[in-house]
Amino acid sequence: MSRIQYRLKKRLYRLKAYRRKGFGIHSPFTFYLITSVIEAKLHYYAFAKLQFHRKKAIDLLKNKLKLASTDEFVHAKFKQEIKRLKEGESVDRLVFRLLNFSKAKAPVYFGSDFGYTTSYMAKVDTRNMITKVGEFEELKNISEQIIQGGLKTTNLKYSNFNCFKEGNEKFDFVLVSDSTSEEVLNYLEENDNKILTNECFLIVLNMYKTERLEFFWLKMREKEQYRLGLDLFHMGILVAKEGMQKQNYTRKYRF
Repeated sequence: MSRIQYRLKKRLYRLKAYRRKGFGIHSPFTFYLITSVIEAKLHYYAFAKLQFHRKKAIDLLKNKLKLASTDEFVHAKFKQEIKRLKEGESVDRLVFRLLNFSKAKAPVYFGSDFGYTTSYMAKVDTRNMITKVGEFEELKNISEQIIQGGLKTTNLKYSNFNCFKEGNEKFDFVLVSDSTSEEVLNYLEENDNKILTNECFLIVLNMYKTERLEFFWLKMREKEQYRLGLDLFHMGILVAKEGMQKQNYTRKYRF
């Protein structure tokens, strides 16, 4: 998707988005989710340490970038990850709050990136194992040095996509990064009933970044099992919850 198309989509979103603070929401569950979770700027004890190691990760990636091979793809990927880390704190904090609210026991993260968001997910409840599906080999050592080494994270496991497909585990909190491959998106579209619990959260990051990711977001949002859809432009939130009327909202939110 071109930069011009992206900007036009963002402008259209701003024009049609509802105001903040829960105005126009009649469902008690949705009202609480917006006002007390999404809009709440709560500070958790873990945030200070997570932000400290975010800065360390940026420094390590910058040093790695200087030593990186001349491979243009690797060079571009490192620059993209530095940008993602610099701009991702508010997104990661919101993911933390959503996961904490959901009380999920089996979260999973899809994405072939550094995946610093998983460190926030892991700190919500250290008794629950976080599964990360998808790796970028050049980033693995730095990721392990920061997330496992610096943050002492022990409840994070890595899986490649083929191993994931062979398993039979079900998940109740699914995060789809904008670095998720088309192969994985296709699989999730066709098999979400197989791998997701009846009541769950499905989070899609930067769903307007590419046409393929936008198509995935719109297709998943229309499925009947997802009774609530919240479009925050930089993040899409779907909730499968029994007993709810189907409702989709476009809300203004500043990341």
